Amino acid sequence: DSMATDGMKIEFKADGEDVLVMCYTYEEQIDLSDEETKNTVVEYFDQALGAQTSTFTNMRDEINKEYKLNVKTVRIQYVNADGTEIYSKDIQ
Repeated sequence: DSMATDGMKIEFKADGEDVLVMCYTYEEQIDLSDEETKNTVVEYFDQALGAQTSTFTNMRDEINKEYKLNVKTVRIQYVNADGTEIYSKDIQ
C-alpha cells in the first residue's frame, strides 16, 4: 500500500517473509552530486532514525501480534525522485 505526504510518497511492502519495507520516495530530486552533501544526509538520517528505533520495533511487534506474522526487520528506505537510493537502514 502507499500514500503521499509532504513531498514524498510512502510505500509499504514486504521483502521476503520477515522484512517490512517502508519506502519514502521524494517527489522532487535532491541534489547529492558531492560527497559532503551525501555524508550530511546520511548523518542526518542516522540520527533521526536512531532516535526512533523503539517506535519502529514497537510497530513491528504490533503488526506481528495483530496479523499473526513473523516480521523480524523493519527496513526504512529513502529514495530520490529518479529512483536511486539515498539511505537505507534495517531495524531489528
